[in-house]
Amino acid sequence: MDGPDTTSNAAPVSLRRLGQTDLMVTLTGIAAVHGATSAQVTLSWLLQAHGETVVVIPGASRAGQARESAAAMRLRLSVEEMDRIEGLGRPD
Repeated sequence: MDGPDTTSNAAPVSLRRLGQTDLMVTLTGIAAVHGATSAQVTLSWLLQAHGETVVVIPGASRAGQARESAAAMRLRLSVEEMDRIEGLGRPD
C-alpha cells in the first residue's frame, strides 16, 4: 500500500486509545446475546448511531458475507449496548 493509512482517522471509536481486547470482548459479548457476529454488532452500531449522516458500505468477498452484513440491518441494539460501545472510545 502506498501513502499514509488514513482509515484510522475516520473511525468513530479511536482504536489508538482502545486496546483491541476491550473492543473485541465487548463486541463478542453483545453479539452472543443477540446470536449475531461482532461484525453485525459493529454495523448495527454504525447504522443506529450514525445512520442519518454516515453511509455504511461493508466489503464482502463472498455471498455469505454480504448476507451477514445485510442481516445487521435487522439487529437492534439496546440503549445500554449502544452506550457500552460508545463508551469504549471515551477518555477515562
